[in-house]
Amino acid sequence: MGLFVAVAVSAVTLGLLYGLFGVGLGLTLRASGALNLAYGDLVVLAVYGAVGTAGTTPATLVIAAVIALAVSVLAYLAAYAPLQRLAVAGVGFLPSLGIALLARGAAQSLVPVGSEPTENVLPGPTVLLPGGEHLPAGSWWLLGAAVLAPIAIWLLIHRTGWGSRLRAVGDDAVLAQTTGIPLRSTVAVAYLAAGALGGLTGALYGSVFGQVFTGLGWQGTVKGFAALVLGGVGSIRGALLGGLALGAAEAVTAGYISSTYQSVVSYLLMIIVLVISPRGLATGRQVRAL
Repeated sequence: MGLFVAVAVSAVTLGLLYGLFGVGLGLTLRASGALNLAYGDLVVLAVYGAVGTAGTTPATLVIAAVIALAVSVLAYLAAYAPLQRLAVAGVGFLPSLGIALLARGAAQSLVPVGSEPTENVLPGPTVLLPGGEHLPAGSWWLLGAAVLAPIAIWLLIHRTGWGSRLRAVGDDAVLAQTTGIPLRSTVAVAYLAAGALGGLTGALYGSVFGQVFTGLGWQGTVKGFAALVLGGVGSIRGALLGGLALGAAEAVTAGYISSTYQSVVSYLLMIIVLVISPRGLATGRQVRAL
């Protein structure tokens, strides 16, 4: 019983975190047409900066989101936008790779030991579950964020003028520009929203697991992309569904087989889904809707 509860909690926790990373990555991918490989590393840098500024307090959550949105927009304007304006095909990921390495180096300079303790970032009770498993306060905040943040992103995309412009840019950036849609400012807002969501997710990760480590940057990017692919690129609901599937696969493998094969099984699941259903788990209209 205790092992089952632990696996279930781990599956949901990891799944929601991967899903939120996937939503942020999907937003920038929809806007710019290129995978933002620096996403996770910028998030870790933002959380390190927030902890260094506010310590382990609830303010860390807000500061991490603000720093992450700021560095995400700066990265887009400095490195991604010029290449997008030149319409250079097939190399859109290269600037983000350089930004990822710079962000990782900056994070290592800020925290040379490679990890930052983040206990007690968020207030709330720790719940004792059947089998002796403890559910930290951060898990409740994570659940709330996994419900409210995607809804906010969906409303931003489907109920605002900026969202209409973003969808037009995502469908055909050149055609959108010819109709007078400002490409740079439209995509910059997408990076701003994705950055804020990433900073929030990184701080929540720290609150749940008690620390944030430098390697989380690349891990968050890869697992977020895997969740995005599993659920269907372009779908908010799909990213969350893919994240939960990924989290369940990893938790079951680690709990009942061995943590050594945890990542192997999750990537194998992604390959199987791509073979069976290339559009992901969330097929249908919502795949295009984000």
